[in-house]
Amino acid sequence: MLDLYLSLNKNILKIHTVENNNVKKTSSEITSTTVDGSCIKDISTLTAIVEEQIKQLTNLPKGKLSLNIVAEPQDIVLRFITINKRDGLVQDQILTEIKSKLDDVKLEDLYFSYQKIAPFLFQFIGVRKDILESYLELSNNLGITLRSVVPWVLLLPKYANINEPSIFVSKVDGVQVIALSELNGIFFSGVYAQEKTSAEIDGFINDLAFYKKSAPIKKVYTLNYDAFHLSNYEVVKMNVPISDSEVAGFETNVITNYMADTNPSVLASQINLLNMLPVPVIERKSSSLVYAGSVITAVLVLGLLIGGVTLLKSRNPNNVPASNVAQNTTDSSVLSDTTAAPQATPSVAPTPDTSALAKKDLKVRIENGAGVTGLAAKIKAKLETAGYTVVSVDTADTNTTATVMRFKTDKVAFNDLIKADTKAIFPSVTMGDNLPATAAYDLLIVAGTSTTL
Repeated sequence: MLDLYLSLNKNILKIHTVENNNVKKTSSEITSTTVDGSCIKDISTLTAIVEEQIKQLTNLPKGKLSLNIVAEPQDIVLRFITINKRDGLVQDQILTEIKSKLDDVKLEDLYFSYQKIAPFLFQFIGVRKDILESYLELSNNLGITLRSVVPWVLLLPKYANINEPSIFVSKVDGVQVIALSELNGIFFSGVYAQEKTSAEIDGFINDLAFYKKSAPIKKVYTLNYDAFHLSNYEVVKMNVPISDSEVAGFETNVITNYMADTNPSVLASQINLLNMLPVPVIERKSSSLVYAGSVITAVLVLGLLIGGVTLLKSRNPNNVPASNVAQNTTDSSVLSDTTAAPQATPSVAPTPDTSALAKKDLKVRIENGAGVTGLAAKIKAKLETAGYTVVSVDTADTNTTATVMRFKTDKVAFNDLIKADTKAIFPSVTMGDNLPATAAYDLLIVAGTSTTL
């Protein structure tokens, strides 16, 4: 499979690929009637242009191509959000805070997700629905699998391999992009036609630095600057993984390509915006697709049903998990692939009588102890389909190999029942009956790295 990387910014379309260790690239300026900056206005015309450019890069059939779109900073919303576990449900706190921080866009106009990156700290990423849906439609029109939609600015701290507070200053398509980073994540980015002065950048840092008590920002990382000076800071130039002259103008595309190849986990995280999309719920007893939550748009649904092989494969390339919590409307439902609960295989030993137990009476909390984004949400969907009541999901403080199940003493009778219902996804389980009686749930499941889902 040959990966194509496409970006659209300032009415400039760029596509590149690496075939037989050779970088091939093409670009063209698109008229304002077809594209407005990075927003697609005429999908049919743009499809024809992209098809012609792809023909300049490769002779491979479309079935052997995959499309990766490099999203621009102006089309996404980035925030860090703090929560207090004593103030109620985490999701409610996050939604309340993010609504208060959105200025020129409504929450219902975004696909979004949030992921814990430190105790009580979440990174929120949102993308405008019209932007993401236009990319899906472009992929569907081309007949090429859409593998990822990745905002390049989110890759910068990962590319630089840093966790400490930092500033990133980039020059892309003639404009300046400034991003502030903490904990390997971006919590602010801005795009400026007129470059900011050192004093103005200092002002950003003072106004937006997330941790007032954390170590001060000391480093500035630059991209596409031969010389850059910012007083009181150490300036570090970032180089692209291929010689500058060979990929001039394609730096952000190439960095995205490099990160996807060398650190494929980024495509399994919320950095890949496709993981924010609602997906069909597949019911084994019928072959139909049942949609949980609201429909994206008539066009997208038509694409899923008619061009389903392409779009459904691209939603979960190589079976990568979806992001930790995905939303497509203000409805708080978590959307994920769901199948009928696995049936227990009869064993030689007598099976305990569990007929008197009502699954809905067992309140379950799920924690992700595998470090795999979206795992807790998927397990939640499985258990709810099987009839259990899942009251909350979260990320565990530490990772574990075997899955841990801790019951309240008076709920241990469910032990064999839930083990049988989950044996297909939890091959290695450690059981316990030491859950405090004061807990708000009857069973805590910490999903380990051995989980097969």
